[in-house]
Amino acid sequence: MTKKRVFSYLALIVVFIAIFSGSYYYKVSFDKKNITDSNILSTALNENPLYNQTLYQVEKITEPLDEKSLIQMGNKLFVQKNRPIKIVLSNTSQFVVEDFDAPGQIQEVDYFVSDNNRVIWYKLKFKMVAVFKQNLDNIIDAKIEREVDLKKAIVYAKLQIKDEIKPESFIQYLPLIDRDINNEVDTKKDLDILFEISTSQGNYAYTNEQDNQLIKIKNIKSGE
Repeated sequence: MTKKRVFSYLALIVVFIAIFSGSYYYKVSFDKKNITDSNILSTALNENPLYNQTLYQVEKITEPLDEKSLIQMGNKLFVQKNRPIKIVLSNTSQFVVEDFDAPGQIQEVDYFVSDNNRVIWYKLKFKMVAVFKQNLDNIIDAKIEREVDLKKAIVYAKLQIKDEIKPESFIQYLPLIDRDINNEVDTKKDLDILFEISTSQGNYAYTNEQDNQLIKIKNIKSGE
Protein backbone atom coordinates (compact mmCIF):
# COMPACT_ATOMS: atom_id res chain seq x y z
CA MET A 1 0.00 0.00 0.00
CA THR A 2 1.44 3.37 -1.01
CA LYS A 3 1.98 6.19 1.46
CA LYS A 4 -0.49 8.30 -0.53
CA ARG A 5 -3.25 5.71 -0.08
CA VAL A 6 -2.46 5.37 3.65
CA PHE A 7 -2.79 9.13 4.11
CA SER A 8 -6.13 9.03 2.24
CA TYR A 9 -7.48 6.36 4.62
CA LEU A 10 -6.24 8.28 7.64
CA ALA A 11 -7.89 11.45 6.37
CA LEU A 12 -11.21 9.63 5.94
CA ILE A 13 -10.96 8.20 9.46
CA VAL A 14 -10.25 11.66 10.91
CA VAL A 15 -13.23 13.15 9.03
CA PHE A 16 -15.50 10.32 10.24
CA ILE A 17 -14.41 10.79 13.85
CA ALA A 18 -14.97 14.54 13.60
CA ILE A 19 -18.50 14.08 12.20
CA PHE A 20 -19.39 11.44 14.81
CA SER A 21 -18.00 13.53 17.66
CA GLY A 22 -19.87 16.59 16.47
CA SER A 23 -23.14 14.65 16.22
CA TYR A 24 -22.62 13.12 19.65
CA TYR A 25 -21.82 16.49 21.20
CA TYR A 26 -24.94 18.03 19.64
CA LYS A 27 -27.12 15.18 20.92
CA VAL A 28 -25.69 15.37 24.44
CA SER A 29 -26.01 19.16 24.47
CA PHE A 30 -29.59 18.95 23.19
CA ASP A 31 -30.50 16.27 25.75
CA LYS A 32 -28.97 18.35 28.56
CA LYS A 33 -30.98 21.37 27.43
CA ASN A 34 -34.19 19.34 27.45
CA ILE A 35 -33.41 17.94 30.90
CA THR A 36 -32.65 21.43 32.23
CA ASP A 37 -35.84 22.93 30.81
CA SER A 38 -38.04 20.14 32.18
CA ASN A 39 -36.33 20.36 35.56
CA ILE A 40 -37.01 24.08 35.71
CA LEU A 41 -40.72 23.47 35.10
CA SER A 42 -40.99 20.63 37.62
CA THR A 43 -38.88 22.49 40.19
CA ALA A 44 -41.03 25.61 39.91
CA LEU A 45 -44.09 23.50 40.72
CA ASN A 46 -42.32 21.60 43.49
CA GLU A 47 -41.26 24.88 45.11
CA ASN A 48 -44.84 26.18 45.27
CA PRO A 49 -45.58 26.20 49.03
CA LEU A 50 -49.22 25.35 48.33
CA TYR A 51 -48.05 21.89 47.29
CA ASN A 52 -44.71 21.44 49.03
CA GLN A 53 -43.66 23.09 52.28
CA THR A 54 -41.24 20.38 53.34
CA LEU A 55 -38.71 21.95 50.97
CA TYR A 56 -38.47 25.09 53.13
CA GLN A 57 -36.40 25.57 56.27
CA VAL A 58 -38.60 27.34 58.82
CA GLU A 59 -37.32 30.42 60.66
CA LYS A 60 -39.68 31.80 63.34
CA ILE A 61 -39.51 35.53 64.02
CA THR A 62 -41.22 37.21 66.98
CA GLU A 63 -39.94 40.77 66.56
CA PRO A 64 -42.29 43.16 64.72
CA LEU A 65 -41.38 43.60 61.05
CA ASP A 66 -43.07 45.41 58.22
CA GLU A 67 -43.33 43.86 54.76
CA LYS A 68 -40.13 45.41 53.41
CA SER A 69 -38.06 44.26 56.41
CA LEU A 70 -39.60 40.78 56.21
CA ILE A 71 -38.61 40.43 52.56
CA GLN A 72 -35.09 41.71 53.21
CA MET A 73 -34.58 39.26 56.08
CA GLY A 74 -35.89 36.33 54.05
CA ASN A 75 -33.70 37.14 51.06
CA LYS A 76 -30.65 37.49 53.31
CA LEU A 77 -31.25 34.14 55.02
CA PHE A 78 -31.83 32.47 51.65
CA VAL A 79 -28.39 33.61 50.47
CA GLN A 80 -26.67 32.78 53.77
CA LYS A 81 -28.11 29.29 54.16
CA ASN A 82 -28.20 28.51 50.43
CA ARG A 83 -31.55 26.74 50.67
CA PRO A 84 -35.28 27.61 50.47
CA ILE A 85 -36.47 29.57 53.51
CA LYS A 86 -39.86 30.09 55.12
CA ILE A 87 -40.08 32.94 57.63
CA VAL A 88 -43.00 32.72 60.04
CA LEU A 89 -43.79 36.14 61.50
CA SER A 90 -46.11 35.94 64.50
CA ASN A 91 -45.93 39.62 65.52
CA THR A 92 -47.97 41.32 62.79
CA SER A 93 -48.38 44.69 64.52
CA GLN A 94 -46.61 46.48 61.65
CA PHE A 95 -49.22 45.29 59.12
CA VAL A 96 -52.49 47.14 58.55
CA VAL A 97 -55.54 44.99 57.82
CA GLU A 98 -57.11 47.69 55.63
CA ASP A 99 -54.36 47.01 53.09
CA PHE A 100 -56.05 43.71 52.31
CA ASP A 101 -59.50 45.09 51.53
CA ALA A 102 -61.00 42.76 54.12
CA PRO A 103 -62.04 43.29 57.75
CA GLY A 104 -60.24 40.19 58.94
CA GLN A 105 -57.66 39.84 61.68
CA ILE A 106 -54.07 39.15 60.57
CA GLN A 107 -52.97 36.06 62.48
CA GLU A 108 -49.63 35.42 60.84
CA VAL A 109 -47.46 36.46 57.90
CA ASP A 110 -45.25 33.90 56.14
CA TYR A 111 -42.58 34.64 53.54
CA PHE A 112 -41.34 31.86 51.26
CA VAL A 113 -38.18 32.39 49.23
CA SER A 114 -36.48 29.91 46.89
CA ASP A 115 -34.84 29.92 43.47
CA ASN A 116 -38.15 30.10 41.61
CA ASN A 117 -40.62 31.41 44.19
CA ARG A 118 -40.89 34.52 46.34
CA VAL A 119 -44.31 34.76 47.89
CA ILE A 120 -45.94 36.16 51.02
CA TRP A 121 -48.89 34.51 52.73
CA TYR A 122 -51.11 36.74 54.85
CA LYS A 123 -53.19 34.50 57.11
CA LEU A 124 -56.45 36.31 57.83
CA LYS A 125 -59.04 35.27 60.40
CA PHE A 126 -62.71 36.08 59.80
CA LYS A 127 -65.88 35.98 61.85
CA MET A 128 -68.10 33.22 60.49
CA VAL A 129 -71.85 33.59 60.11
CA ALA A 130 -74.64 31.30 58.94
CA VAL A 131 -75.36 31.38 55.18
CA PHE A 132 -77.83 29.68 52.87
CA LYS A 133 -76.60 27.21 50.28
CA GLN A 134 -79.07 28.46 47.67
CA ASN A 135 -77.11 31.74 47.51
CA LEU A 136 -73.92 29.94 46.47
CA ASP A 137 -74.47 30.58 42.74
CA ASN A 138 -74.36 34.33 43.41
CA ILE A 139 -70.92 34.03 45.02
CA ILE A 140 -68.92 31.39 43.15
CA ASP A 141 -68.83 30.38 39.49
CA ALA A 142 -70.52 27.03 39.02
CA LYS A 143 -67.51 25.25 37.50
CA ILE A 144 -65.11 23.96 40.15
CA GLU A 145 -61.95 22.26 38.93
CA ARG A 146 -60.74 19.56 41.26
CA GLU A 147 -58.25 16.73 41.46
CA VAL A 148 -58.43 13.96 44.06
CA ASP A 149 -55.26 12.38 45.44
CA LEU A 150 -56.54 9.39 47.42
CA LYS A 151 -53.02 8.31 48.37
CA LYS A 152 -52.44 11.59 50.20
CA ALA A 153 -56.14 11.90 51.14
CA ILE A 154 -56.35 15.40 49.72
CA VAL A 155 -58.44 17.22 47.13
CA TYR A 156 -57.00 20.12 45.14
CA ALA A 157 -59.78 22.46 44.00
CA LYS A 158 -59.79 25.70 42.02
CA LEU A 159 -62.54 28.26 42.51
CA GLN A 160 -63.40 31.46 40.66
CA ILE A 161 -65.19 34.04 42.80
CA LYS A 162 -67.58 36.40 41.05
CA ASP A 163 -66.50 40.01 40.63
CA GLU A 164 -66.73 42.39 43.56
CA ILE A 165 -67.46 39.64 46.10
CA LYS A 166 -65.40 40.39 49.20
CA PRO A 167 -63.30 37.81 51.09
CA GLU A 168 -65.44 38.19 54.22
CA SER A 169 -68.42 37.11 52.10
CA PHE A 170 -67.08 34.20 50.06
CA ILE A 171 -65.25 32.54 52.96
CA GLN A 172 -68.64 31.81 54.55
CA TYR A 173 -69.49 29.42 51.70
CA LEU A 174 -66.22 27.49 51.56
CA PRO A 175 -67.12 25.05 54.38
CA LEU A 176 -70.30 24.19 52.41
CA ILE A 177 -68.26 23.34 49.30
CA ASP A 178 -65.83 21.39 51.46
CA ARG A 179 -68.70 19.31 52.83
CA ASP A 180 -70.18 18.68 49.38
CA ILE A 181 -66.87 17.49 47.95
CA ASN A 182 -66.28 15.13 50.86
CA ASN A 183 -69.79 13.72 50.43
CA GLU A 184 -69.24 13.14 46.71
CA VAL A 185 -65.90 11.36 47.07
CA ASP A 186 -66.40 7.76 48.19
CA THR A 187 -63.85 7.36 50.98
CA LYS A 188 -63.95 6.01 54.51
CA LYS A 189 -62.55 9.19 56.01
CA ASP A 190 -62.83 12.91 55.35
CA LEU A 191 -60.33 14.34 52.91
CA ASP A 192 -58.21 17.42 53.39
CA ILE A 193 -59.13 20.05 50.82
CA LEU A 194 -56.92 22.77 49.41
CA PHE A 195 -58.72 25.55 47.56
CA GLU A 196 -56.92 27.86 45.15
CA ILE A 197 -59.18 30.89 44.85
CA SER A 198 -59.13 33.55 42.13
CA THR A 199 -60.93 36.83 42.82
CA SER A 200 -61.05 40.37 41.47
CA GLN A 201 -59.12 41.40 44.63
CA GLY A 202 -56.30 38.90 44.10
CA ASN A 203 -55.52 35.25 44.80
CA TYR A 204 -56.28 33.35 47.99
CA ALA A 205 -55.91 29.86 49.41
CA TYR A 206 -58.08 28.01 51.91
CA THR A 207 -57.86 24.69 53.72
CA ASN A 208 -60.34 22.91 55.96
CA GLU A 209 -57.84 22.84 58.82
CA GLN A 210 -59.15 26.24 59.96
CA ASP A 211 -62.51 27.03 58.42
CA ASN A 212 -62.36 30.71 59.45
CA GLN A 213 -58.95 31.45 57.90
CA LEU A 214 -58.08 32.69 54.42
CA ILE A 215 -54.58 32.96 53.04
CA LYS A 216 -54.03 35.98 50.83
CA ILE A 217 -51.20 35.28 48.39
CA LYS A 218 -48.86 38.00 47.18
CA ASN A 219 -46.11 37.18 44.70
CA ILE A 220 -42.96 39.24 45.21
CA LYS A 221 -41.03 40.43 42.18
CA SER A 222 -37.28 39.97 42.09
CA GLY A 223 -35.57 43.09 43.41
CA GLU A 224 -38.31 44.10 45.86
